[in-house]
Amino acid sequence: MKKLTLIALAMSALGAASANAQSLKFTGTQLNPVDSGTINVNGNSSTVEMGALVFSTGTKSIVTYCADATSPLNNSNNPYSVSGVNMNDGSGLALAAKILATNFDVATNKDQQAALQVAIWDALYDNGSSFNYSSGKFKVTNGLSSSVLSLASTYYTNGKNSNPTTAVELFTSQGAGGQSQLHVVPEPASLAVLGLGVFGLVRRRKSSSR
Repeated sequence: MKKLTLIALAMSALGAASANAQSLKFTGTQLNPVDSGTINVNGNSSTVEMGALVFSTGTKSIVTYCADATSPLNNSNNPYSVSGVNMNDGSGLALAAKILATNFDVATNKDQQAALQVAIWDALYDNGSSFNYSSGKFKVTNGLSSSVLSLASTYYTNGKNSNPTTAVELFTSQGAGGQSQLHVVPEPASLAVLGLGVFGLVRRRKSSSR
């Protein structure tokens, strides 16, 4: 009986692990064109495209925002672990999730999506009391207009002051070529539909860190 119990527990644990694993394939950006700019993260500079991304799970398309500005992204199937984000623990990840949940459904053009991405990155890397793109671990050094940066500040403040009821998942990359992502659950129907009309494959990072 004890052996059967141990086998049952092991099978249960295996099932739980499988439920929290996902293979995702990057299929392109939601909009075309997207804004691009030069960022500096922890002293390393790179030129990146900024906006909502679309991934295929094999059965459907999902819209995400990058949660790792330092990693390049390929368009192969990559393994991810999936977990819910606790938006009340005071971390940069919690703030980034609040910003995404609060502003996801209003970021529908390229400037709005770039602003939302920048606000998310600033939260993840600096977790400050307000948006600041010119100092800290994360900086925007070139390419984005003042209106986009102003909108990023608005999204940051809105998220920080909100108490969203929408859940956010973190897809954590488990291998080279992947890139961690944040995903609103469930996606608003209008954006989920837009996500099916993917425009052109892109590389998230245009140039290597230097």
